[in-house]
Amino acid sequence: MALQLAPNENVFYPMPYVETEPNLLVITNQRIVNFGDEGKQELPAKQIQFVGRMSLRPLAIFGVILALAGLPLLGVGAYFIYTSGAIPVKLPIPGAAAPPAAGDDPAAAPAEGESGEGDDPAGAAAAPTSGSGVSHKLLGFIMTPVGLILLLLGALMTRLQRHYVLVRGEATAIQIRTKNTIEQTQILATVGALQSANKGAAAPTKPAAAPAPIKVDDKGDPVKALQELAAARSAGKVGEEEFQAKREILLERIKARK
Repeated sequence: MALQLAPNENVFYPMPYVETEPNLLVITNQRIVNFGDEGKQELPAKQIQFVGRMSLRPLAIFGVILALAGLPLLGVGAYFIYTSGAIPVKLPIPGAAAPPAAGDDPAAAPAEGESGEGDDPAGAAAAPTSGSGVSHKLLGFIMTPVGLILLLLGALMTRLQRHYVLVRGEATAIQIRTKNTIEQTQILATVGALQSANKGAAAPTKPAAAPAPIKVDDKGDPVKALQELAAARSAGKVGEEEFQAKREILLERIKARK
C-alpha cells in the first residue's frame, strides 16, 4: 500500500513518513488517502467540506445479553454451593427454620419416656439424602464460574469502543478508523488544519472594471456650467473628487472653443 507522491506534495500524517512502509492512512497537502474496509478511498484536499469524530460501542447489545445470562447462573450456582454444605459457615436463609433456643441443650439426655437419638422418624425424614447434596454441589461449582465468566465478558464487551474520524467531500465520504482517542484527535486536528488552509487560500481576483465615464451637461455654455459647479461645491452638494473630474472636462471644452 505504498503511495506515490506527486510533485510538491508534502505528507502531514503519518510523521515520519516512509514511502516503502505500508500506511493505512496518508494525509498530504493535496489529498487524503485511506485504505479501509471499502478499499482505497481518496479525497482531494480542496473538496473537504466537513470533518468530525464519532465513537461507537458495537458489542454493547451482546455484552448486555451475556451479563443478563451470567447473573442468574452466578446466583443459582452460589445458592447450590451454600445449600449443599460445601461452605462450613451457615448463614441464615430467609424462610428457613429458626435455630434452637439458647437454653436448649441438644446433647442432653432425652426425657423419661422418650426414645434415644435415632428414634425420631420425623427428623430422619427431614435430613437430605447424600445424592441430592452431591448433585447440588456439582451444579453449583459448574454454574458459578460459568456465570462469573459470562458476567465479566459482558462487562468487557459493553466497554469496548471504536473511534472514527468522518471526512465528507463533494461526492465522497471517508470513515477513518483510529486505534484510540489520542490518534482520533491527532487525525481530526490534521484534517481540520488542512481544510482551513484550503478555505483561506486566496481566490483569483478579477480585473478591476474600468470607471464609468463622467457625463457633464453644460447646456451649451461651459463657462456658466463651471460657475454653477463651483457654487455647488461651496454648498456641499458636490464632492471634491466629482468637482475635480467635471472641472477638467469643462476646462477642456472652454479651451476647445478658443
